[in-house]
Amino acid sequence: MVSSNEKSVVGNHNRNQDDDEAKGGREDQGERGEAGHELRPFSFDMDPKRVSTIHPKGDLILEVGQAGRSGKRTIITLCDTVKHSSPEFKVAVGKSTRNGLFNLARTIHLPDDDADMMLVLMQISHANFNQVPTRLDFAQLLEMARLCEKYGMNEKVRPFLLGWIAPHQEKILEPGHEQWLTIAQQFGLEQDYFRLAKHLVLNCQVSRDGQLLVPGSDQRLKGHFDANTICELAPCWEYEGTC
Repeated sequence: MVSSNEKSVVGNHNRNQDDDEAKGGREDQGERGEAGHELRPFSFDMDPKRVSTIHPKGDLILEVGQAGRSGKRTIITLCDTVKHSSPEFKVAVGKSTRNGLFNLARTIHLPDDDADMMLVLMQISHANFNQVPTRLDFAQLLEMARLCEKYGMNEKVRPFLLGWIAPHQEKILEPGHEQWLTIAQQFGLEQDYFRLAKHLVLNCQVSRDGQLLVPGSDQRLKGHFDANTICELAPCWEYEGTC
């Protein structure tokens, strides 16, 4: 049961945005995910509104992101749904704070998470499959992999992975795609992982100060890599680029 005070708080958020459902009904559909769900067309900008209501009776407010990256979002969700999405989300909900003495709505602040990809995860968790994009660009997919690792959400996103991953797989050996190792490791893409790892082992050079360089350039290899990945690959460079 949602209290009148809670409805008031959530209502204030709702008044700051257009009607999501009306917009969703006007969007072209036509593509379906692996599980047969209709998916909304891909948009690099995602939902442009900074306040997104996942459920009209939402009682858990996620304040996600920070300046830069995908910016900040306020995402209004159902507490029970988020809590049961994964054990990790249950812990996060447990750290939420009440919005007032007589207000049952709660808020979680997640400044280190990507706001756009958190919105996608919440749409999936609340079964709003028509709001899930059919494609993610490389940067978005990397952020999604990070969130799935942090919150244990692989199984939830699995029906949509094929559409997200397939457009990028032919490009994983191109400069700028080194962090596909993280994506491959998170989503169990073993063939991609070893293909890219072998490419890096054979083609990366080491700078004078001992930094790994992007293949074919003098730029430092940097980004979000699992520590075990680097530890596994680093010895290969000590033997003139071969294992």
